[in-house]
Formats: sequence, structure tokens, C-alpha cells
Amino acid sequence: MNTTYQSIAIVDAAATDTIVWQVDVSADPGGLSRMCGAWVFNADDGEKLKLLTQARYLVATPAGNRDCSRADARTHLGHVDLAQTVSAVESEIVCLQALFEQEAAKSKSKLVAPTWPRTPKAIDLAHPRVDALAPKKVAPALGIARWLEAMALIWESIEGQRLMRKFMRRDELDHRPFPLALRDRRET
Repeated sequence: MNTTYQSIAIVDAAATDTIVWQVDVSADPGGLSRMCGAWVFNADDGEKLKLLTQARYLVATPAGNRDCSRADARTHLGHVDLAQTVSAVESEIVCLQALFEQEAAKSKSKLVAPTWPRTPKAIDLAHPRVDALAPKKVAPALGIARWLEAMALIWESIEGQRLMRKFMRRDELDHRPFPLALRDRRET
């Protein structure tokens, strides 16, 4: 299986600290945890922020964006648009359900309908959900990280449903990458 590595860095800031949480949303993390790491460090350490966001997709709160701008952290792979990412996942569910219905209409036997997971609403990065059990400083970043982890698990479930049905697989025999939607760099 050829898996595309998709790591997201969530960046937030609190007082004089920058908070970074990394989440792996790859199609198959190989049994490893999707929660890859967390750092809290002085906001003046721009080099650390550059290294932790380099070659990763970025989700940043407004405060996190300010820290990224101040550190000139621009080597990330792009800003994830959470609302469009949810839309992309929901669109794929609609397409796969339509394929199922087409196949069921022409099948001589009764097919087992796929069970699609429900997608959560996108997060408002200006007012993200917080992880209630986390320390206040890291709660917003952890809340976003847990949301992304849930979305990756939802995608994994969708892909499992797709791969067990030949008419949905077509020529795509492996898990497809998580459909991250990116914002235009001019919007950041």
C-alpha cells in the first residue's frame, strides 16, 4: 500500500507561549497514534515554530497565525480550510451512496447498504471547542487536534466501506488520502 503522509500542525498562542499540536491524518497511520506530539514554548522561539510547521499542513487560530507571521513560518504545506474539508468528506459520502444506489438498482440480489459516519461541524478557529480535561493554555489546540483526529477516523471508516465493495473501489485499491481542502494563501 502506498500511503501519502499527511501531518497537520495546529498552532495557538496564549500569553507569552506558542502551542503546537501535531496530528497525523494519513489514510493509514500503521497502528500508530494519530496524535503525534505537543509542544508549549516561548513565543520568541520562532525557529522552533518554523521547524514544527515545516512540511506540514497548518491549522492556526488567530493568535497562532500572529505567532506564525512573527516567526516567518512559511514552509508549511498550506492552511487547511476546515469547513471545506468537511464539505469534501460529505461530498464523497454522497457520491459513494449514489454509486451504491445505482448498483443496488441493477443487482439481482439485495446488497448490504453502507453505514456512513456522521461528520462534525467545522470548527470556528476564532472560538474553537476546547478539550475540557486539558490545562486551559493548551485546551483550544487540543480541542482542534481531537476534532482532526475524529475527522481522520471518519475518513478511515468511509474508505473501509468503499474498499469492501468492488463497484466503489474501481481502480483505487488502496486507502485514498484524507481530502484536505486548503485555503488560498492570500487569505492567510
